[in-house]
Amino acid sequence: MLFTVLEYRQQPTPNQDGAFLTKDSWDDYGHVTTFDLQVRRQDGRLLHVGHVRIAHTDMETDPDFRATADRMPTRFEALPAGYFSLGHQDTYYDTLNTLPEPVRHSVLTGLRDIAYQPALIFDVQELAVFKTSLMRGIDLTELRRFNSIAGGRKRILPFRWSYTPPAQGATTPPTLDFEAVPGSLPSTNVHALIGRNGVGKSSLLRDLAQRVAAGDIAVDGSQADTDALTNCVAVSFSAFDKLYAEQPSGPTALPFTYIGLQTQEENQLRLKTEDELTIEFIRSFFTCRIGARGQRWRAAIDTLSYSASGFLEGHREHLDALMRSGDQERIVNDLLEIFSTLSSGHKIALLIVTRLIETVTERTLVLIDEPETHLHPPLLSALIRTLADLLTDRNAMAVMATHSPVVLQEIPASCVYKLRRYGDVLVAERPVRETYGENVGELTHEAFGLEVTETGYHAALAELVEQDLHYDEIVAQFTDLGSEARSILRAMTVLRGRERQA
Repeated sequence: MLFTVLEYRQQPTPNQDGAFLTKDSWDDYGHVTTFDLQVRRQDGRLLHVGHVRIAHTDMETDPDFRATADRMPTRFEALPAGYFSLGHQDTYYDTLNTLPEPVRHSVLTGLRDIAYQPALIFDVQELAVFKTSLMRGIDLTELRRFNSIAGGRKRILPFRWSYTPPAQGATTPPTLDFEAVPGSLPSTNVHALIGRNGVGKSSLLRDLAQRVAAGDIAVDGSQADTDALTNCVAVSFSAFDKLYAEQPSGPTALPFTYIGLQTQEENQLRLKTEDELTIEFIRSFFTCRIGARGQRWRAAIDTLSYSASGFLEGHREHLDALMRSGDQERIVNDLLEIFSTLSSGHKIALLIVTRLIETVTERTLVLIDEPETHLHPPLLSALIRTLADLLTDRNAMAVMATHSPVVLQEIPASCVYKLRRYGDVLVAERPVRETYGENVGELTHEAFGLEVTETGYHAALAELVEQDLHYDEIVAQFTDLGSEARSILRAMTVLRGRERQA
């Protein structure tokens, strides 16, 4: 395989074969190592593989050797000893896997790729350029994943796991099964728990967070490098619920991240200030500027910015420019100004999405308590869609407790558990009807049943029916009455008449 190095924005001529590395000026803390790789297919078309970082061991000792392209040969079949490379993200290796095996092998060995040839890591792992440039935005778990995909493994794998809540009393609690199926439409990476208040949804999530963080949840049928979940992220923006802020109570076997309003200070929980939440967003934004996270962040913002949403209105191009800017002081000052102009709902949605893009890796379990808090229905729907896209791309999963039919509209029934409790007995069952794309009224009845008919306008109508008033008399008492309420009232008065005739 012949590699040719091209200048920034230069394109290969149509008759050029081989692989092409286009220079990029991105600066990683003093090192310029990024290139954009394209490979000419056998049919003559160019395959865009993605960004790759290439460095040299001499960068450790030679302060003048900052940019790899300054000394790298402009044409070569294989990089000389001392060079080493690593793709920016998993799709780089997934795309290479679409090439014929000899071509794929030639590209990876020619670039001395450390994910494909992990023995090279031992020679470079202590170098500053390895830590601050090649591994920027990539942790060891992700590097192992790159190694597996470079070896031919699929990027997105099916996985399933089970969870049994703690027993209360003598009865055996039900086992809840969760499964993500690649390519499913709708996505099966987001799961929901529904049920009336007091059924135990929050307690279940609290225990699940503890068990996941302790490494106690095993993954069945795994084709990945590990048979366990690898990371736990918990999200709750309730000002009163301390569900996750104190989790987990003991040492964790897995990374655990809490995203929410609470913070712990001298063993006491308190609410974060607005300034603290702003700083949290800015720190996360800096992390998301790196490599593949930046692409995921832009895709997420596109989904949240649905028509007439007003989300980041007037700020999109500015934020895109900040993603590419190297002026850290300007980035901080501009983000402070932008964040201060957003509504509370938009701030929370932006913070949740940015922090999740920062923290979610393969096999991460995201636990979310009542995502509808602070978000109006269209934004909530867009957030669930954004979450599904992110989790599918990262081969991760979310379990959320919710009261919102808007959330259920975005999730298939096969990913929903309806929880009921009778004393110490917990019952978990799937919804009777399909939930994805279903009518909100039907979903409200499916989720809460009699709880809805015994509250709100249902209860007000029932009280008037019990006073022996006729249909028209009851309607006349209201300034206005919706069509559904009129239908329910008609049914109530007819049923009352039948009961009296019986």
